[in-house]
Amino acid sequence: MEASVRIEQGELPTDRTLPLTANWDVYWGKLLSPDSIDQHSPDVQAPFVSVVPEDVTANFKQDRFATYRLHISLTPGAGALQILMPEIRAASHLWVNGDLVMAHGRPAQQAPEQITFMRPTTIDLSADQTEYELIIQVSSYGYHYMGPLTPLLYAPRSTMQASITQARMRDLFVLSAILIMAFYHLAIFLRRRDRREALYFAGFCIGVLGITIVRGGGQLIFYLHPEVATQFYYRLDFFSLSVAMISISYFVRLLYPRQIWWIVGKTNVILSILFMGCAIMAPGWIIERFLPVMQLGILIGGLFYLYNVIQAVRAGEPDARLFLLGFVLIFFGAINDILRTNNLALVPAISHLTLFAFIFIQSVILSNRFSRAFDQLEIAEGHIRQLNMGLEQKVEQRTRTIRMILDHVQTGFLLIDRDLNVAEGFTRSCCFILGPEVKQGVSFLELFDVTENEQARLELSLQQVFDDLMPAEASLRQIPSRLRKDERQIRIQASDIRNQTGSIEHLLITLTDATELAAMERRVRHNESLLKIMQSMLNFKVLIRETLEQMSQAKVSLAGQDQDQIRLLLHTIKGNLASYGLEDIATLIHQIEDQRQISQENLDGIVGAITGFLANHHDLLHIDVDRLSERHYQIGSNQLYQLHDALQQQAVSADALITVQHWIEDVQKVTIRDLLGPIEKMVQRFANSLGKIIRLDCQGDEILVDAERLQTLIYSLVHLVRNSIDHGIEVPEARGEKSQEATIFMSFWLAGTSLCIDVGDDGRGIDSSLIKQKAVEVGLFEESEIEHLDRQQVLALIFRHGFSTAEDISEISGRGLGLAAVREAVTELDGTIEVVSTAGKGTSFHLRIPIEAETFADPDVRLVQG
Repeated sequence: MEASVRIEQGELPTDRTLPLTANWDVYWGKLLSPDSIDQHSPDVQAPFVSVVPEDVTANFKQDRFATYRLHISLTPGAGALQILMPEIRAASHLWVNGDLVMAHGRPAQQAPEQITFMRPTTIDLSADQTEYELIIQVSSYGYHYMGPLTPLLYAPRSTMQASITQARMRDLFVLSAILIMAFYHLAIFLRRRDRREALYFAGFCIGVLGITIVRGGGQLIFYLHPEVATQFYYRLDFFSLSVAMISISYFVRLLYPRQIWWIVGKTNVILSILFMGCAIMAPGWIIERFLPVMQLGILIGGLFYLYNVIQAVRAGEPDARLFLLGFVLIFFGAINDILRTNNLALVPAISHLTLFAFIFIQSVILSNRFSRAFDQLEIAEGHIRQLNMGLEQKVEQRTRTIRMILDHVQTGFLLIDRDLNVAEGFTRSCCFILGPEVKQGVSFLELFDVTENEQARLELSLQQVFDDLMPAEASLRQIPSRLRKDERQIRIQASDIRNQTGSIEHLLITLTDATELAAMERRVRHNESLLKIMQSMLNFKVLIRETLEQMSQAKVSLAGQDQDQIRLLLHTIKGNLASYGLEDIATLIHQIEDQRQISQENLDGIVGAITGFLANHHDLLHIDVDRLSERHYQIGSNQLYQLHDALQQQAVSADALITVQHWIEDVQKVTIRDLLGPIEKMVQRFANSLGKIIRLDCQGDEILVDAERLQTLIYSLVHLVRNSIDHGIEVPEARGEKSQEATIFMSFWLAGTSLCIDVGDDGRGIDSSLIKQKAVEVGLFEESEIEHLDRQQVLALIFRHGFSTAEDISEISGRGLGLAAVREAVTELDGTIEVVSTAGKGTSFHLRIPIEAETFADPDVRLVQG
């Protein structure tokens, strides 16, 4: 039975179009013309809407071409009708009653011979004729589907033309609005490069622009070009979709960074980029296979974004409700077009309209933002008016404040002009640094106590900067960094100030009193020289002996009026002393060399400076001028052993061996002071850190002891001192009637065959009740047990390992290890220790250590022989 449809013209509405949903005769694998079609029978009857080949034949992979025929009957008596055939995604020819009315491309039985174009076509059905036969040849080798996406539409001719015109005007309006929004956001981005959301929204508008041109009901793409290649149509559609997806992902992420999961956005972006590449380069059948994946990604990503935007609404983000409405419309349009594309519902394409609605809502959001911005601007303008009312007074007040600060800072600022005179505007601190002679117009060169040569050098370096012949940085570095003023060192820093033409107009001079810094640098150099001397002690002693001998020669030359010989000797001495860092003596010699006549007084001054240096550092260097002629040697422990063994082998008497043994023992002994080290500095450092005033009184520390045997004990005494500083000594205001300066004492003396040591303080004493309480807390005793201990037993608890009454651990003490170390050292030497403490008066530790003689104690001993 022939496929046909009857249209009752009298019942047609005049305000809308109707779908032509009839089944067509399908001749699969045949390209038939009106002359030959009657000679064949149809394979099946099916709708001519996105026909899937496998629905009509099993040989669709080989035969990708077919012929469709439909017979239309019209009832007489009505006006002319018009049928709108949407674009067919294949090569197609259409005959109406045997006349070829549409030829889009060239259908063919071989893929290389096919030419594919797309364009919607209108078919006029005259009122004078009631029977029409439509025959369509179609071939499709590049795409899965054959036929149009939507059914054919029919309506009275006037209704159809009005519908097409309305759709076209609607699309033009949408395009105009989208273009305006795109250019507007691009302009915002060009003015505000940091607002990237404007750039991404402009990209979104451009993507929607392409979608509207392709999918709009007005089908503008076919009015821009007579015939559009199917491949170009797909590529433009999916490329625009990818641009829109990428842009909206970044845009939403920037709008709500706290709510949007960036992993979802990245996934959408990656998927869209892949789909974009596919749309640009892949064949059509691959694009159609990729499209469902892209559509699934859009649905999943849309659901996540929808959830995240709802979270933004709950969080009270500005305009989040409006944005949610727009996003819901986008999501609805995407679902609609996915259903349409996959033939799950016969619905028109509305994604371009929902996207436009989203852009419209975004314009409302922008209006709200502008309104808030204008409100804030008006408020700010009001504040600015109020600020301007008192601006002059505030500027004047701040100027006075700045001037007051500049006048009271320790650094001085002044300007000098090209004549090297002080310009107007120097700070008051310049007078404090350089004296009252600092005045406008005074020569800058005359403000310092410098020699003529130094003044000439200063003038030359300043003038060189003003000449501006070299880079300013290089010229400024030539200016002396320090100058003298009244026995003080003044640090000079200069920077150039240029006028509008680029010429140097003034120099800004920064003045700082660097006297203390210079003194500190001298101390550092002095300490370095002492360290160098100690590292080369033997050579230094030889140098001092030779220097004094050379000074004696200089005195002899002075008697003979041989000034040249004196200057030669002094020059040699200056270089030798400078090599050890004795700069002060070297400077003194240099000044004497500059004199026209060197006198006896000058030579005595040099000798006095050398001997004074040795006297000031005798406790460190142990150099006696009277003993410089003595020879010094270093003897190692092996040599001592060899001496002892040699005497034994030569059968020396027992008395002689005992004498040698005692001599070796004495050689190995050191003073207690050497073992204690710089304990006075330690006491002062810790006392200052705790805000206490403490004096260390050390008696008997010159006693010589066996270093190897007693060094652990002597070292451990530092723990007693640290405990006194931290726990025993009170802060000055808590010492009551006692002197605010507390005392820590250390006494050493020999009693028979024992070394006696007393270490104590005049502090608060030990609180035995606190010791008991702490012992119970840490589980050493039960409360019933602790009460049976006498005072000495309680005090003995402080020597327990890890036991401490301190609440906090400090840098000085509090871990309960120091006193335990003292006890272990005393026990190791078979000694005794006793604690005596009186509340409010202090605590003392009495140690008694037996002295034992040992043959060889130190494997590396230094022996000094004369």
